[in-house]
Amino acid sequence: MTMMSFDVSHYPRELTAEQLETSGIGLERLAARPSLEWGADPADLSNWAKAEGLPEFYVDNCWIRVPASGAQLRAFFKARAVAEHKT
Repeated sequence: MTMMSFDVSHYPRELTAEQLETSGIGLERLAARPSLEWGADPADLSNWAKAEGLPEFYVDNCWIRVPASGAQLRAFFKARAVAEHKT
């Protein structure tokens, strides 16, 4: 699974970097921001990807795609929830 901007989509492993940096590749959307309790902006996602050593793919210089496992996504959202409850 991958989180792109505010959407969580399924990305087949065989996609190339060029494909991941293309906007219209017809991916299966699993969740969108309205169905998530909190979101992240591209900078939050980029900072997290760097800290986790995950690759980043930029689409149109404004969207970011970060391939991540389900466990990594759960950890990301858990950390976001903890941070939001502290503020």
